[in-house]
Amino acid sequence: MDYWLYVLPIIFLCGTFAQDPCEDSDGCEDVTKTWCSLSPSLKEICPKTCGTCPTTPKPTVASTLYSCEDDLPRCKAWKSSCDNNYVKTNCRKTCDLCGWSICTKSCGYGTRHRRVCDENGKCTEEYEECGTESCRSADCTSETEDYRYGIPHQCCKKESYFFSCGQSSVASKVFGGVNADRKRWPWTVAIIPNNNEFCGAVLVNNKFLVSAAHCFVNDQGNLRNTKKWKLYFGITKLFQDKPKEIRNIKSVTAHPEYKFPNNDIVVIEIDRKVKYSSEITPICLPGGEVTPQDTKCFVTGWGVSDKSGGSITTHMQEAGIYNLDRKICQEAYKDIPYMGNVLAFLNSNKGYLCAGHLTKKIDSCLGDSGGPLVCQRCDSCDWYLAGIVSFGHYDCGSIGVPGVYTSILDAEDWINSITGMKKDLYGCDRKYGP
Repeated sequence: MDYWLYVLPIIFLCGTFAQDPCEDSDGCEDVTKTWCSLSPSLKEICPKTCGTCPTTPKPTVASTLYSCEDDLPRCKAWKSSCDNNYVKTNCRKTCDLCGWSICTKSCGYGTRHRRVCDENGKCTEEYEECGTESCRSADCTSETEDYRYGIPHQCCKKESYFFSCGQSSVASKVFGGVNADRKRWPWTVAIIPNNNEFCGAVLVNNKFLVSAAHCFVNDQGNLRNTKKWKLYFGITKLFQDKPKEIRNIKSVTAHPEYKFPNNDIVVIEIDRKVKYSSEITPICLPGGEVTPQDTKCFVTGWGVSDKSGGSITTHMQEAGIYNLDRKICQEAYKDIPYMGNVLAFLNSNKGYLCAGHLTKKIDSCLGDSGGPLVCQRCDSCDWYLAGIVSFGHYDCGSIGVPGVYTSILDAEDWINSITGMKKDLYGCDRKYGP
């Protein structure tokens, strides 16, 4: 039984983190210290250049909420500009932002939160998007650079080798997604069962794939009969294009501690190895790399694009979504009926990623289960598998209810023990994504 039937998944600073109190605003590169002495406002806008950085640093995002005080004397005059990140950061009292944490980013896409209590003393965490203004575009013209996919303000390093894991040969339904380009996501695999159910899978090497356990394990905890199931490789338009390769399932190994939604993952062995090409390429595993909060990642699949149900989407869909704070999912699902043991799982704070949008109807949906959530590495343009689609709200694309994805980072050692793959080590020192 596909659990999606019940719990379906879902003029100043730019390009820098807003928490740095000694960061110049845009245009300060043309300012001289002589000008600073002639204009008091320049001392506030260009503190680094003018040497007027505050002696007491503000709290960082990771520490506490900002105090409810303005940090600049001109804040009252700037009240009409409270939609600007610089003003919001330094004029919290004037802009009525008391209680909110600092936004995780100054542009692109960030989040912030605050605690709200009612008259009975019951408190909840409230989250909202912030820093959504477009960042200044980067200049990624070097032969060794490319733009991060869907993130034009960030460059990444191109690797020179080909047919390695996590490489797409395309230069720079998921609910609310768009049609995916051919060869863009060459590790995404369609599982074609002998019934009306449908799931996705992800190629991790030429012999093994991973997918969601609830696609393969029934309510009694037994593996389904997959003898007649087919796996389609190298396909974008389902039932229209001819798959580059078709394979049968040789074996399915569920995580030994699987009990939905915990450890919702299986490793699939196919009957014959696939041949790598520009349309069939494995995805990298994380290698220990932690996905930073608010990183833009992509989910792909052929799930239904109409939340009322219906048939799957024939053209593979892709959607850019964000790796959000897990507390957002904990708050979003706590008042939804029929969640069963899901809330205890979410509150455990482990084994999953919370990903989606807070204001847009972009989500994974029925038929996307087991499909990939991939992100680009911190130090290169290569992609790695951060999660696989597990579950979400039964009303796909519900505003403020992100999807839940099985964390591959937590399952990586187990996957390697089944596939015989060796763990490559990667790291990322970012707290927040690009």
